[in-house]
Amino acid sequence: MIIEILLIILICLLITVGFLFIILYLFKSRTMQRRVEIFFSGGADIETGRISLDTKFFKGIPEDLHETNVLVINKKQNKGILLSITNLKKGISEKIYVADVLRIGRCNADYIISDDRTVSKTHCCLYVREGRLYVRDLDSRNHTYKNGKAVFKGTVCNSGDEIKVGDTVLKIQY
Repeated sequence: MIIEILLIILICLLITVGFLFIILYLFKSRTMQRRVEIFFSGGADIETGRISLDTKFFKGIPEDLHETNVLVINKKQNKGILLSITNLKKGISEKIYVADVLRIGRCNADYIISDDRTVSKTHCCLYVREGRLYVRDLDSRNHTYKNGKAVFKGTVCNSGDEIKVGDTVLKIQY
């Protein structure tokens, strides 16, 4: 009789421990997020999440972390285009790698033009398809112009083209 009671207690303990392991496993799998890492070398803006190939571009990052390389591994290697975008209004040139889409705008964008009120929040985008660069207006209020002509749908953008976004002109070279 005592052996049977001890056996029942042991079985109950094993079942309880098994349930605890299952609950712990489920909790752990839900709370642990997978992260995708990609490699890039350059600078970053902590506030906007924008990255730049310019190693001197470190907005919002403490001085002691400027030499830090952020590593991210992308599962799929996209064949993108390395652009040199020159803001002709400011005379500032940046090198930016476009693997898929680069949104340009005043605030909700990857490439931000914050000092031009005629630029929409998300004004236009540059994107790569089959190894070619395209520019497309994103229903902006003041439209997007390529070499003086309005752009409404995806239009091929060649090296040397000038993209007018609001009152700002960007020269694209690659």
